[in-house]
Amino acid sequence: MPTLRYLKSWRLEEARKHQAPAFTILHDRVLAAIATARPRTEADLLAVTGIGPTLVRKYGQQILAVLKPGRLIPFGNKRPARGSHEAFLKRNAPNF
Repeated sequence: MPTLRYLKSWRLEEARKHQAPAFTILHDRVLAAIATARPRTEADLLAVTGIGPTLVRKYGQQILAVLKPGRLIPFGNKRPARGSHEAFLKRNAPNF
């Protein structure tokens, strides 16, 4: 699901800015719920389980920017870190 990948990329960038673990920004479960709901407004975002007013104030506009229709490029252009899940998938992807 590309939307979830974009949200995880955004979360990783935020975590790096704050020098904190990614899960302290938002848990995977919440990111998955956001990706499924595809909110377009802060009010829609508040309806997602795990999102409250504080998170909307802190990250709402950024999350909505990631979800903006037509956004095709995930946050960050960096190569995946060696040992990351994304790097593992790239190394072990089946060739069809």
